[in-house]
Amino acid sequence: ELDGLRQELAKAVAQSAGEESQGASRALAPLPAEVPPLSLNLHPTPDMHKLKGMLLSTGDGDSTMSVTSQKSKVGALGMGGSGKTVTGSWLARAEDIRRHSETIVWVTLGQTPDLARMQSLIHLQATGEELASETTPEQAKQLITVALRGRCVLLILDDVWEEPHEQALNFVDTTT
Repeated sequence: ELDGLRQELAKAVAQSAGEESQGASRALAPLPAEVPPLSLNLHPTPDMHKLKGMLLSTGDGDSTMSVTSQKSKVGALGMGGSGKTVTGSWLARAEDIRRHSETIVWVTLGQTPDLARMQSLIHLQATGEELASETTPEQAKQLITVALRGRCVLLILDDVWEEPHEQALNFVDTTT
């Protein structure tokens, strides 16, 4: 039942994103159901603002969180409970991030992720459609790459333990 609701929501999100991209001014990117809720008592830290600035290309200043950045990739490294998921959720919910992004995708991996399931979830959030059960990982990668091509996407891979898992699920078009 929950998967059915997710499919309906993802279809509505994808349809809404398509309609919004045709408008004159960019509306807020829809928020996937997988983004964890935030506490009403949350007070954003300087590190959170720094990451947000990096995503919007306005970041500077000092940081106590270990942050890495490449052309189109930002990462946060820290011990469990240090606020990485909260930071990601805060970023995904930030109005200026949602206005900047056309699509927001969130997947939580964990120590032993089911990469095929993660690919299916990314495809669902990006297009509103499930991948066929017989889709191979290579086909899924191609379908997702095509679906995200040319779109300004914020892809949040939460709880990544190994670099190969990130590499297998990073479908962002680096030209956008």
